[in-house]
Formats: sequence, C-alpha cells, structure tokens
Amino acid sequence: MRLKKKTQVGLLTNMYPGMFDATKRKHILPSIEWDVIVDSSLELLQKPNRKLFELAEKKTSVPHDEILSVDNGREHVQEAQAFGRQTFLYDSSNHHAAAQELDKFLRKQEFRSLAPVISRT
Repeated sequence: MRLKKKTQVGLLTNMYPGMFDATKRKHILPSIEWDVIVDSSLELLQKPNRKLFELAEKKTSVPHDEILSVDNGREHVQEAQAFGRQTFLYDSSNHHAAAQELDKFLRKQEFRSLAPVISRT
C-alpha cells in the first residue's frame, strides 16, 4: 500500500466479539499491517460514540484534525466530522467507484493517520 509508507493506517471497527479474528483467518480484510486497531467489541463501545474516536486518537498520538476517517456509515462520518476529523464517506455498494474516488481524494490530501472502517454492524 503506497499510503502506508508515509501515513499511519488504523482500523476502527464496529464488530461483534470474535469477528475481527474471524475476518483475518478467512482473509476477508486487506493484507495491511495496521499501526493501530481499535476493536469496538473489545472496548465495549460502538460508533458513533465519541469516546471511541477519543480512544483511537489517544492510541495513534495524532491530533483528531490530522486523522482521516473513512466510513460507509453516514452517521459515523457525521460524528467524526463533529469531533473535528477529516472524513470520506465510502459507498460500499459500489466498491470500484468508491475506491477510485477515495484514491482521488487521498492524492489531494496529506494525512498523518488514516482510520478506515470496514464494518458498520
């Protein structure tokens, strides 16, 4: 992943207990070496709870306004924006187009941390 060379890449999930490990075992997640993982099932919080965003910021040591949250849930994006994060709403119904739009967006920006979200359960 080109972005990984200059940016921390984290995962902030809304998964149920055991789901993250199951997705790794089944190779559902992209093969990314995550710098930070905040698993909501372990933290006993769910997005859009602001405390989960605060925890992610603490774990990355990156100020919230330098973190990009990529999410497929509008309410999660709205809360991340209210928290002061930069955001990108990912259309998971059209992965190809969404990935192209995200790539264009990232080329225009510089981020110290990227917090993609793959689940909004």
